[in-house]
Amino acid sequence: ITLIFILIYFFSKSKRRERFSKDLDENNFIIAVKSSILPDRLPEKTGKKEYSSTKFVKKIKFVNFVCKHNLNSKLSTCKFPFVNLQYFHRSIEQNLSTLKDISKSDFSKLDDLPAIGSYLRIEKLCSTILENNNYKILPHNIFTAFDVYNLNNTITFPEIQNFHLITKYLLLEKLHFVSIRVENLIKIGHYAKRVASHPKFYEKKNFYNQVKTNNIFLHFTSTCQNLECPSADLVYFDVINNINKMTDIIFDGLKFIESFDFTKLYTPLQFLEMFESFKNANIDAKENFLTELSNQSSTQNIDELAYTYSLIKYTNRAELPRFKSKQISLLGKFLIFSSFPSNMKTLSTALKSSMAMNLIFSNKKQKNKKI
Repeated sequence: ITLIFILIYFFSKSKRRERFSKDLDENNFIIAVKSSILPDRLPEKTGKKEYSSTKFVKKIKFVNFVCKHNLNSKLSTCKFPFVNLQYFHRSIEQNLSTLKDISKSDFSKLDDLPAIGSYLRIEKLCSTILENNNYKILPHNIFTAFDVYNLNNTITFPEIQNFHLITKYLLLEKLHFVSIRVENLIKIGHYAKRVASHPKFYEKKNFYNQVKTNNIFLHFTSTCQNLECPSADLVYFDVINNINKMTDIIFDGLKFIESFDFTKLYTPLQFLEMFESFKNANIDAKENFLTELSNQSSTQNIDELAYTYSLIKYTNRAELPRFKSKQISLLGKFLIFSSFPSNMKTLSTALKSSMAMNLIFSNKKQKNKKI
């Protein structure tokens, strides 16, 4: 009985399917973002999910190998048009280092981000941005989508920090599906070549009856038989152009997000920048401060923007508390140890004093972060 239930689970488990895309104008794009917003309830922590690039990269590299083999093959009995896959193959070859770098990314950071039901909030938002811009990364539309989404619920700082990761993941997933399309083209092509060589043998086969009116199949068989089939040719070359275009878009997007500063999309940032201590703080002090703010608001189940408003009001009226510190003399120098509780008073203290900001939140880690 247990085995039966296990088999039912694995066979009924939903698989991720390719999401098809379109280009929308600004008004319709905003409508799409609004309609994608998840139910207005408090997010919950997710369990472990399969955010791994391994299966994607393996499939892409395997299809590229198959593509290379067919491009170099001299065994064809007809002038087989696999040469049209040369652009895809060359694009993968030129970007192998990009795929290698992505495979090193730690996608497990996505596991514990806020989710509603089975969806990460930022995955839903990112997929909406990509699908409605034909997977092109357009900064203007990213800003627009965040503005619309934040009207409903403020995207948290950890979500902002990892938005580049979910974008990488979804772009790589799309390239994985594009590779599957290439793989299927090659399979259909080889089957069509066999049919063209022995048509009478295959004409009674069930699979032949399923594909005989397929335009891709007709293009391959007519090419092998030196026949013309203009309508099928148009469909085939449209598919090839789509594959080539999408491959370029994906790699352009993967390179762009490496340099894009997603932290500027964090809504509370514009209000915190009014404080000189925060504005002039070093990069890691800012990041640690925002992480602490996010943790406190999460603990109290308060929206991060609302918590920021409360923090600013408290800071504007509160007096600067004294530091609790301990001084130790060592080798002619003084070492000062201070402790600060995880509460709004500590955040307020840092906003009121540059010395406190550096003392509490500054460290020498993560120098490459942009805030």
